[in-house]
Amino acid sequence: EMQRSLVGSEMCIRADIDKAIEISEECVRKFPTSYEAYYYNGCSYQAAGMVMEALKAYKIADYLYI
Repeated sequence: EMQRSLVGSEMCIRADIDKAIEISEECVRKFPTSYEAYYYNGCSYQAAGMVMEALKAYKIADYLYI
């Protein structure tokens, strides 16, 4: 029972990460010059373990941060 509960919790967390990626990608599309949009996009990718995508988003955020 405990293992089922942990799996359910992990699925909820994964769904939240997927939603965060969806929202952050939409923000990047709507606000392509916003360093914050790219920063949070990078955070979302990082939480999902998508390292290369996260690094790319962080690099763009760094470039836009002036």
